[in-house]
Amino acid sequence: MFERALQAAPSFELLSPQGTGAPASLWKVNAGVQKVYDKVLKSFVYQLAANGTQAAMQLPKDDRGKQGLGLVQPFLVFQVFLPQNRDRPFSLEIGVTDGSRTRRRLLFSASSQEAQTNALNARLPLTGLRRGAWLNLCLDLDSLVRGSFGQVLKSVDSLAVHSECRLRKVFTLRSPPGSSEEPPAGTGVSEPASALPATVEGDGVSEGDRRAAEPIPRSQDFPTGIEQHIHVVGAEQVFSLLEDRPPAVGTPECSSPPPGQQQQQQQQQQQQQQQQQQQQ
Repeated sequence: MFERALQAAPSFELLSPQGTGAPASLWKVNAGVQKVYDKVLKSFVYQLAANGTQAAMQLPKDDRGKQGLGLVQPFLVFQVFLPQNRDRPFSLEIGVTDGSRTRRRLLFSASSQEAQTNALNARLPLTGLRRGAWLNLCLDLDSLVRGSFGQVLKSVDSLAVHSECRLRKVFTLRSPPGSSEEPPAGTGVSEPASALPATVEGDGVSEGDRRAAEPIPRSQDFPTGIEQHIHVVGAEQVFSLLEDRPPAVGTPECSSPPPGQQQQQQQQQQQQQQQQQQQQ
């Protein structure tokens, strides 16, 4: 869908509530989604409420088609506002193609407590998400695909957002997000004393990440004065939960470590065996 679009810029927008044309028209929106006016942002947002039926937004409209989105930037950002009640559901579903040209699916849920993977699917937890404030929820998809399946990310094919949340924008980034971008010099735009800069949370991007962080472009950023936070979800964060927990009971197909960790565990076992032989 976007294979021929220019994706070399710092960001690539997939959804904005402003206007009625593309890209909003490309999404499948079910009956549980409403476009509402947010008094704090002073703009429209999408409200996905769990009122009997699960509200969802999906791109593209038919994710079973052979042609995917063709998104190549490795960071996917959802600007969401989650309700204070932690019992309210919230989940994301991302379809990808990896370096072996295999289609796989990543399922993220605020209700999950552990990572589970099999050959084609990974169910990953969204833990520690800030609620009651606007959040730039950033998925480091390249590291998550590597950690889940032992393959590099080739492209993002589909994505879906499930209730409950308020959704402002969806876009990709070529680099991990840093603090908000300052107004350009000489424009006469100054940041008022009430402005709240974005704080970066989560540990999805390691210190040794080869890609330097870049500010979120002003075209995608929140208005000044809005409390906002950046939460990055990556393999280092997600799979540390898997290492600290016992295997899931009753799910043998998902209880084994991801391929990227299996090789490391095998090397550790071989080293232990060599040490034992030397001691004997």
